[in-house]
Amino acid sequence: MKKKTGTGLIIAALLTSIFITIAVPDTSVFAAEPAVATETESCPLIRTFTDTSYINKHGNVYLNLTCEEIKAKGYEYGDIVKVKIGGKKYRVPFVSDFTDVDKGETALFAREADTYAVIAVAYGDFATRSGLAVKTEHEDGTFEWNFTDNVTGPVKVSIWMKKKGGYAEGYAIHSVVRTNERADYPDLSDEEFANFREVNTTGMGKGILYRTSSPVNPEIGRNSYADKAMEKAGVTVVLNLADSDTSILEFEGFADTYYSTLKYKTLDLTIDFKSEDFEKSLAEGLRFLSETPGIYAIHCKEGKDRAGYVAAILECLMGASYEEVVSDYMTTYYNYYGVTKEDFRYEPILNGNLVKSLKEAFTFKKSDKKKDLSTRNLSKCAEKYLKGIGLSSEEIKNLKANLSGTGVTDGTEITKRKIIIDTDTGADDASAIILAAKNSNVEILGVTTLVGNVDLEQGTRNALMALEMAGADIPVYNGAKTNYDGENIDAFSVFGSDGMGDADLIHPTKKAETTDAVDFIIDSVKKYPGEIEIVVLGPATNIANAIDKDPATMRKVKMIWSMGTAGLGHGNASPVAEFNVYGDAPAYKRMLDFGVPVTIIGLDSCDGAAQWTGIQFEELDKTNETGHFVAASFGKIREFYAANGSEDATMNCDSLAMTCILYPEFIKGTISTHASCITDKGETYAQVIFYKKGFTYDIVKNEFDYNVTLVTDVDKENYFANYISAIK
Repeated sequence: MKKKTGTGLIIAALLTSIFITIAVPDTSVFAAEPAVATETESCPLIRTFTDTSYINKHGNVYLNLTCEEIKAKGYEYGDIVKVKIGGKKYRVPFVSDFTDVDKGETALFAREADTYAVIAVAYGDFATRSGLAVKTEHEDGTFEWNFTDNVTGPVKVSIWMKKKGGYAEGYAIHSVVRTNERADYPDLSDEEFANFREVNTTGMGKGILYRTSSPVNPEIGRNSYADKAMEKAGVTVVLNLADSDTSILEFEGFADTYYSTLKYKTLDLTIDFKSEDFEKSLAEGLRFLSETPGIYAIHCKEGKDRAGYVAAILECLMGASYEEVVSDYMTTYYNYYGVTKEDFRYEPILNGNLVKSLKEAFTFKKSDKKKDLSTRNLSKCAEKYLKGIGLSSEEIKNLKANLSGTGVTDGTEITKRKIIIDTDTGADDASAIILAAKNSNVEILGVTTLVGNVDLEQGTRNALMALEMAGADIPVYNGAKTNYDGENIDAFSVFGSDGMGDADLIHPTKKAETTDAVDFIIDSVKKYPGEIEIVVLGPATNIANAIDKDPATMRKVKMIWSMGTAGLGHGNASPVAEFNVYGDAPAYKRMLDFGVPVTIIGLDSCDGAAQWTGIQFEELDKTNETGHFVAASFGKIREFYAANGSEDATMNCDSLAMTCILYPEFIKGTISTHASCITDKGETYAQVIFYKKGFTYDIVKNEFDYNVTLVTDVDKENYFANYISAIK
């Protein structure tokens, strides 16, 4: 087995009232271990290197000084020490691990489990940054360090106390402890102990991407668990961020692993995410994924830093919200260290690592630095970042197709996204149902109906007819006959008496199921916990009723997608309220306040984007029988828009919302926010207020109070063309 001195290794060294002097020889390649220390009378601890101490591939400078020796002289984690190396002085904390300081900070690291202390930049390159040495990489994957012209060996490294306990508070905030013993984690599953999990954020195909600790490196005791988890998940392609083609073969038992039978790519990434080497190698790895469809796993050693960063970039690219990216990243800190949202260390760890790294990656101009990640279009940022490191538009397109599951061509069976469509079926709902039913990448478990645009019975008939036109055998379930408070509104004046343009289109040959919609929703979530996405195209009555009936089960819903609210614009049921919310404001409030993930596509996103012209309706009518059905069903709506001053533009918000759900690349902007629905009768009834970060609103204490992701921008130019293509 190869002993690896990895990224987690740490810096350290100090004496209470005495200083340590370490000399580094003028040699281009440092040996693997420091020389034996010698004592001289001039200083109690003088380390003289002959040809030993080395700089590793990350630019960390190793010292022939152990944590035990340092602590024996009275030094403690959280002390501030003064380090002089190569003629330069540094005031740095003495800590255990890279997670004990913010990303990019220099420190003296000494972990008791490791042999030697190191001076390093957390997730950076100290040797280069300090001007101590320059790294040369060779074609065979080896490297060597050479002192810069202004540094002459031997190099002295002197360390002494600067301020006792000067970093104690910072260390307490950052400090986390991990063990490598399975028995120390009795509450975790084997997969959680291995830090193995599916990446199931928005836009990511079901069962497509997994992240994990190393399935081959035994250093942290999780490799066998990770390898078994990969086999169970059916992983076929691996992106190894930590090892080289040579080093991976040196791990004991590698040939006997499931891993060894797979396609894999080794990158041997540095931990300096901003370095040219890192970006060049990452581009090579992602290019490999774009060219190799399959079921993917990405890993480094712990699956924490390099894997966490790369996973976050891919999640952003595929359309994940800020909250989803944060949740996935911080799951690692729970798996290893038990850190939860309530833990005082949570935010410092998050902000000092992921947030800092993504801001650095997504900063393309000065104004970007001031923007909060939750308000930025993370998908656009990620795409721009990938182009910046060398990927072409075509490679990014292929990568997204593979990650969504649409690019898998090797015979691998892909688990489709499981959705339930909840609808008050009018013409726009029907067009959205058809769009979803024609999509091969989702499994529609059922359609649930309720009162809204039309009465329940008519809405159910319309849903059955839409599915027939799509050629889909999907069950329909009757839901709420009245809204949450026993009242009703309708939109006959807009959609016609049958909700479908009064064009004699509705003649379904099938009937609804006898099971109630609420029971069907609850039973489906019980059967597929954490997998169900509910698409709410009408009022939220069925959802609220399901929450009331079985809140424990409904907390296992993966995502609720809502075509509702006025977004950040004007309403259509009142100046401030949108029809679906207005149809049952108490139910919508119940859904928002419940706490499951909600993504909203509001009216403001539909303005302009969701408007189909007369010429486009003519094209739709001529496409095929399905296109004719949709075009004809919009007859009354087009009359309504024309009578209200919009002769050649008719909104179809439900189909736009469904497009965003089925094709996440159509979402071009989102914000994370807190949404609150007004239920008091009056002019503002059913208004949904979105609280903007950066203002002193009492209800929003911090970013973790945000309960929704609001879509703010969509692909307006390609919406109609995509619809036509999808229904052919």
